[in-house]
Amino acid sequence: MKKTGFLFIWVGTSKSARKDIAHRVALQFNLPKVVKYTSRSPRIGEIQGIDQHYLSSEKFAAMADQGAFVDVVSNDRGERFGMTIEDVHAAIGAGRSAYMTSPDALPNLTAALGPAAVTIFTLTDKARLRARLLELGETEKQIMERMRHYDAKISQSTQYRHVLRNDSTFDAVDEAIKIVRGYLG
Repeated sequence: MKKTGFLFIWVGTSKSARKDIAHRVALQFNLPKVVKYTSRSPRIGEIQGIDQHYLSSEKFAAMADQGAFVDVVSNDRGERFGMTIEDVHAAIGAGRSAYMTSPDALPNLTAALGPAAVTIFTLTDKARLRARLLELGETEKQIMERMRHYDAKISQSTQYRHVLRNDSTFDAVDEAIKIVRGYLG
């Protein structure tokens, strides 16, 4: 019987620094990233196959319709993301562990992996979120929509194994390292 490692799945509210925290923790433990597929275009500096697998909306929809993804989720801007169970098993097979980030819960993947799925929900408070969105130049309408998504995500935070509040990214990374060390020894 093949032994599997853990998949640390980082989910959280917008602007909670989940990707930054996950990446810093992954560096600490030399954890590879499970690369997701997305319907969005790459941002400046992002690399195909490293940051994400960037697909056209049509190609993404076709793969989703064919059942290629174990879960498909959207972020608060409507961009779609999916992951394959094959990519996950390749990453955590033979006792290895890995990580991934997601804008939303991955119920099918979490169920398929059972205790090997370690879900970590990161959040920031509403005032910090609003301030960050204002700094980015978002309109009041955009901010209100993002706040609606924030409230929905917070109401679901009890479904995650760990909840990590990010009032200081330095402190949040330190706490996250402790969480992951508890699994990896």
